[in-house]
Amino acid sequence: MVLPTTQAEPCQSITVSAHENYPPFHWYHDGEFYGVTIDITKQLLERYQVDYQVSSPVPWKRLLEMAKHGRTDLLLGLKDTPARREFLNFTSAPVLNNPVAVFVKKGEEFSFIDWRSLIGKVGNINLGDSHGEAFDNFANQYLNIQQVKGLAQNFQMVLRGRADYFVTGYYPGISYLSNSGLKDEIVALTPFAVDGYIHFGFVKDSGCDKLLARFNQDLASLIKTETIAQLFEKNLMLWQAQLNGERQRLELH
Repeated sequence: MVLPTTQAEPCQSITVSAHENYPPFHWYHDGEFYGVTIDITKQLLERYQVDYQVSSPVPWKRLLEMAKHGRTDLLLGLKDTPARREFLNFTSAPVLNNPVAVFVKKGEEFSFIDWRSLIGKVGNINLGDSHGEAFDNFANQYLNIQQVKGLAQNFQMVLRGRADYFVTGYYPGISYLSNSGLKDEIVALTPFAVDGYIHFGFVKDSGCDKLLARFNQDLASLIKTETIAQLFEKNLMLWQAQLNGERQRLELH
């Protein structure tokens, strides 16, 4: 939905971008983006009477490159890292907690105490993902990590023994497994690998980063009133319903 702007607004139009497959935070389905972060952003931009458009889906790594070169204005739901701060101004308060889990093939679980438990094994992460500065640095120094695009391919590599584990967001991982018939074949180890808090990032080369102060204030209010928690539950159910519908459609054919 696009609303008219006024001269008082700090930017006339804003392009919003998100990962195409990271439910329930954001995902692309049948030509449209859905998710908690999408709902929050639309709600705030409509309140500010700022034109907006959600960009077409592109691979996450390419999207980060677009942000570096000022070809989008706002990235939704990503981790705040020093490398990303070079081209993004992040919201001060995290929007949501996105805990990161270690997923393994059922029957091949191993004792996971901390990150050192992963040393000597072959692991996967989603191409372009960051799981926080501390984990990223540890992985680069001590772990054998493969970067592979997409949840489906990463989980298949675990199933086929081409990776011992896959590190990704717990909620997107569990949602995918539950709705792809793999929930009895792949499990998440405990404890979580990372408590991964996610933020919004305004592109520094965009004039729309002037909206950052208003976003910070209004996000704090949404968190306090538990609006974001309610949107999370709503979108989790929506994502599951969409995948169930897709699976039923395939079974009919």
